[in-house]
Amino acid sequence: MRSGGLNFDFVSSSTLDSSENVYVTGFTRSTDFPTTSGAYDISFDGHDVFISKLDSGLKSLLASTSLGGSSTDGGNSLSLDTSGNVYVLGSTWSANFPVTNGAYDTSYNGRYDVFVSKLDGNLSANDECIAESITAAPKKLTIRKTWNDKITITVTGAENCPVEGVTVTATINGNGKRLIAVSPSSQETDANGQAVFSITAKDRKGTAVIKFKVNGLNKVVTVQVKVR
Repeated sequence: MRSGGLNFDFVSSSTLDSSENVYVTGFTRSTDFPTTSGAYDISFDGHDVFISKLDSGLKSLLASTSLGGSSTDGGNSLSLDTSGNVYVLGSTWSANFPVTNGAYDTSYNGRYDVFVSKLDGNLSANDECIAESITAAPKKLTIRKTWNDKITITVTGAENCPVEGVTVTATINGNGKRLIAVSPSSQETDANGQAVFSITAKDRKGTAVIKFKVNGLNKVVTVQVKVR
């Protein structure tokens, strides 16, 4: 079979899963390179990595996605783990190449950077990251009377994947309400799994404790706030 678009397409690596479905990667310059509904990225940004999955008879395109930023990107090799997740290795010239929170290096260092990306076996855009952990930075905060500062709450799942769209609620201990105010009292995490709360000190000295909880997660993180 043939697959591709109207411009230049190049395959650099292929592998099989346990059902003998075929995964291929490379790069494409075709704006019409075939992608599938629900794939991680169906847009074309100029010179993209592609990852495609076909059945063992090469009769059906089961899944196909683009991957990359606004400059030149290419996939060089791929492999699968025992759970069917797909790992793609390549190079990127894109400062906005997609990276994930908590990865080894999320910065762009100029010219061609190496990238290693992990996708599920269906090359899906579905976010299956389930909240498992909640952390706060800083864990202890000291502010002057009438001043304010911020606390960042981060919610992560397996392998530190960021959990987006869950509600984090802040509760001040009883005596602490006379010392500080928190705004907002609750909010949803962003794409990085983070929610930022503003802490304002009132006109008193003392120590307050704030508890942060995620709806549906039986874990709480506490932050001690000292007003001086």
